[in-house]
Amino acid sequence: MPRRRDQELLSAAAKIRLQQLALNTLVTENVFKVPVHLAIGHELIAATAAQWMPEDKFFLPHRNIHFNLASGIDFRKVVAELQLSEHGVNGGRSGSMNLASQFNGIVLSSSILGGHLGISVGYAHAQRFLSSSSLRLTWCVLGDGAIEEGTFYESLLLAKSLRLPIIFCIEDNGWSLATKIEDRRSEIKVSKLAKSLGVGFTKIGAEAGITKFSYKLAIARDDALRSSRPVLVYHPVSTLGSYEVPFGDGSRVVNYHSGPARNLTLKDFLEGRDSSAEDQISKFIRSNNFHQERDQFIADLLEVIHEVL
Repeated sequence: MPRRRDQELLSAAAKIRLQQLALNTLVTENVFKVPVHLAIGHELIAATAAQWMPEDKFFLPHRNIHFNLASGIDFRKVVAELQLSEHGVNGGRSGSMNLASQFNGIVLSSSILGGHLGISVGYAHAQRFLSSSSLRLTWCVLGDGAIEEGTFYESLLLAKSLRLPIIFCIEDNGWSLATKIEDRRSEIKVSKLAKSLGVGFTKIGAEAGITKFSYKLAIARDDALRSSRPVLVYHPVSTLGSYEVPFGDGSRVVNYHSGPARNLTLKDFLEGRDSSAEDQISKFIRSNNFHQERDQFIADLLEVIHEVL
């Protein structure tokens, strides 16, 4: 049985997974008026970082749904926002790619690739003059695509020069839209970039196990605060929902960028047909450690789905 704290984090990640499966059910039914970028498989980093919300402030990219759900935003309000309803989190004005709730610690989500990096650095700098707490940290979450942008280097350099406590959390799923990164560009060794600038660096993969995962993220946060410097957190992650398409004389595996993920609806999960069945979060959901919360949580999600459909 997982330790109490580990079980709490896995439980939080499991709930985000189930909420995303429910959203994917609605995406599959084409009920939303905006493109939705799901992050099925990314839940653990969001659930772990959420323990420092809302004191820490977060700046997110277009694929932000997992952090928004982790922050505790009401699920019905998320669904309403994706329907561009006035009852949504942001009154139907943000859709999916700009979804944010400042009351929950999420200052901004940017639909522009890398558009939030410089803003997060400016915000971190402003906190030196506006915040009475030395324990508040700024997080800038970005994908592997944003590290190709010039603003990534510029923001990292400025943050180091100003000695700002900020975490740049890179979620690398290895995909550029539906193309593998390795098929499109050469490798970017962010560890060497971090070393060249004298900023902190840590690589955190889910395969390390929940205890080590949460510990390493906490150490990275403490490093940024204690040393007053930016820290790069490099997080390899699998965006679940890949599928095969015809290609040449055979086929190739691609990953969806937005829209529905194949075989990952809540119905697929309940019927044992979901393609994520072997990852640690799905295993935890099916375990006895989660069963007391699971049934009622799923019932509430099914009620929302029924209301929308």
